[in-house]
Amino acid sequence: MIAVDEESLVKTVAEKESRRNLLNIRIDKTVPEKVRISKRVCNENCIFDADTDGKCHDDVFQLGDRAALSNSEFVGLVEKLTRIAGKKALVHIAGDGEPTLLDEELVDFVRKLKASGSVKSVKITTNGTRLAYGKKPLAYRLKEAGLDGLNISLHSLRKEEFKKVTGIDALELVMKGLDAAIAAGLAVSINCVVRKETFEEIYDYVDLSSKKGIRIKMFSMLSFSKDTQRYYDSLLDEMIGKLNSVASHKVPYSYPYGGQIFSVGGGVIEVKDSRNNTCPNLSCKVREICTEGCRYHARITRNGLLQPCGVRTDNIVDMLSPSITDVAVKGALASGGKY
Repeated sequence: MIAVDEESLVKTVAEKESRRNLLNIRIDKTVPEKVRISKRVCNENCIFDADTDGKCHDDVFQLGDRAALSNSEFVGLVEKLTRIAGKKALVHIAGDGEPTLLDEELVDFVRKLKASGSVKSVKITTNGTRLAYGKKPLAYRLKEAGLDGLNISLHSLRKEEFKKVTGIDALELVMKGLDAAIAAGLAVSINCVVRKETFEEIYDYVDLSSKKGIRIKMFSMLSFSKDTQRYYDSLLDEMIGKLNSVASHKVPYSYPYGGQIFSVGGGVIEVKDSRNNTCPNLSCKVREICTEGCRYHARITRNGLLQPCGVRTDNIVDMLSPSITDVAVKGALASGGKY
C-alpha cells in the first residue's frame, strides 16, 4: 500500500524541492550508438504525435546530422556539465522514441552513468512494453545496473482505449512490465495525459495506485495551436477540480514545475501544471510564452548538443565543438535557469 496521509504527501514535496541543489539532465538515448537516424524509433504510434508533427516527449527540435553518441561519450558530457555547474546530476533518459528498445545497450548506459561519481540518480521514461522482456526481465537487469526509477506512460487502463491511443494492442504487456519493475524494486510512477476519456477511468487509476503502491502523474499535452492548448488546459483545470472535490488530502508544490498531489481513496494522484513557471531566470526573453514542463532539464541530444531548457533554441551549445569553452557552457546553463 502507498502512504496517502498528509504527512507522506508533504515528504514527497520535500523530496522534489531537494532537487534544486542538483543538475537535472535529460538525455535523448533512443538511438543505437554510432547510428545516424532521422526518424523516431518507437514500437507505439500514439495519437498525441499527430498534434506535435510526429514527435513525442516534448521533442520539438532536431539539429545536426551526426550519428548518435556512444554511452561513454554521453557519460563524458554529463561529467563535464556537472563539473562546470558544480552540482551532481539527476539523469532522466527519455527522448524522441522508446529507450528500452535498446535493451542491453540501455543497461550498459545505466551502469556507466551510475559508476560515474558525478551522477546521483538515474531514471527512465518508457512505454513499459519491454520491461518484462528477456530470460531475466529487462526491469531486473536495469535495477542491477543501478537504475533508480521508472516513469511508465500509460494513458488508458482499458484494452480498446489503450489500443486507440497507442496504435498497438499491448496493455497486458505493459501491465506485466509494471509488475516486473515493482518486483525488481524500482521506484515506479505512471504518466497519464489528461483527456476527456481519462475522467471515465479516474477511479481505475486510483485503484491501480492503491493496489500497486505507486503514484499516478497526470498532465496536459502541449500544442503548437493556441486554441488546442486552451482546450488541453481546460481539461487540466477540470481534472484539478474533480480531484479537489474527492481528495482527503492535497499538497501543492512549485518545483521542478507547479502542481498538486492528492490522496484519493487509498491512491495518490499528482497533477503537473507546467503553466506555473518556476524557472529562476527571471530575465529570460521567452518567459511570458514558456509553458514547457521540462524547462528544468538541461537536455543532451543524441548527437551531443546541449539545450539548456525545454523551450529556447537560441542558446544551444555544441558540446563536441573544440571551440566551446567552459565559460560558454556555464553561460548557456545560466540562460536556461540552471543557476
